[in-house]
Amino acid sequence: MHDDTQIDVAPRYLAGAGGEPGDALNLLIKKRNWPHHTDPENASLFISSPCHRLRVAFIGDYLDPWQLVASSKPMGAPDWMARFDGRTPVEIVGAFLETIAGDLEEYPEQVFNRRSYLVKDATRLVEQAGWKREFTANVIPLTAPDGLAGLEVQRVPTGLAKDFDPYDETVMLWAGPKGTPAYWEAHFTNGTPLHVIAAATRPMITPAPVQRHHKDLAPEVLRHLTGARDEHRASSRAHAARTASPAAQAAGTVAVAPAAATTHEPAVSRPVR
Repeated sequence: MHDDTQIDVAPRYLAGAGGEPGDALNLLIKKRNWPHHTDPENASLFISSPCHRLRVAFIGDYLDPWQLVASSKPMGAPDWMARFDGRTPVEIVGAFLETIAGDLEEYPEQVFNRRSYLVKDATRLVEQAGWKREFTANVIPLTAPDGLAGLEVQRVPTGLAKDFDPYDETVMLWAGPKGTPAYWEAHFTNGTPLHVIAAATRPMITPAPVQRHHKDLAPEVLRHLTGARDEHRASSRAHAARTASPAAQAAGTVAVAPAAATTHEPAVSRPVR
């Protein structure tokens, strides 16, 4: 099989990090005109919302390269933070970033008002998709039917809420066979809007496949894929985008491969004003 052979991958949460990070970063830089700067030395890119209340970083050499910090006051202390490890499919990161950026423009008060969100806002989509919900004393875990993805919400009892540090991580997404290179996690601190976390789960339950290069997929996931396979030669443009650094892609110095065709995905309901 040629190195540039591509196949369709579904479910998307098994697609790994073979996508184009520049696609997610360009949602903020080119679509929303957020200011940014690059650090060529370590292939990193840093982005800030025009109001300086959301800061996003892709730190190429870091264990969790995708990081977002939300502050109700410009450049203030974080109200909440999110991080995705380097194996998270870029489509999932992109859905999260697009939703939180849109909320900042249209519903800014809901980005920081932690009191207005319920656990069901984070779990509704995956439960509708058939994920199994369990009940434990301290954690609400939901697991995909194939057992290869999950959402865990840590319970924060009202009487004990004061004992939780604002930066305690209370929600986690995970996917992939545990103990393999395909496994990834995303973490969200206490106060992260749960409907925004739900936006990250939307691509996880979308049946439409995404394309990946066969060589970029961990062997452990190949037998679990359900998407229709469509092998073809990658274009030189896609190859150039794939081999360029994410920072260069987002800065526009290298053409980024076109995004996949739009598919019908479950809508994420936002809290009512």
